[in-house]
Amino acid sequence: MDSNKDVKSGTWDGIHIVACNMREAPKVSYKVISTVMISLEMKEPNSYGQMSIHGSSSKSTSEQVQMPADFGDGTDPDIFHISNIGRLIEANEDSLRATVNDIYIAKQRYITNTGRMTEEFMTSDQRANF
Repeated sequence: MDSNKDVKSGTWDGIHIVACNMREAPKVSYKVISTVMISLEMKEPNSYGQMSIHGSSSKSTSEQVQMPADFGDGTDPDIFHISNIGRLIEANEDSLRATVNDIYIAKQRYITNTGRMTEEFMTSDQRANF
């Protein structure tokens, strides 16, 4: 991850497990299990303090695809499978990216901002709960 004004470093590591079943020819069944591990460190200690977020999230997807009539003769089987698997992996990663943003980053921001409430901005109920 490229550094920007708030981010010191960040990583996104993905692991994908693929199962391909051709027992029901002319249909091919694919199952893709994707797991991503993220790490994010913020570098602006004067504004909000040091913050590190680390976590993982997983998603699985299944799909059946009709094989082309010329499978093996005019169609390269490797390219056929790679294009289908690649599309499923991209869809899983897009979904995981949104999940990570909603769960890890937005939730961490909410928790951090809640902890910064000062008494002058709190209602009496908030002070009692805080």
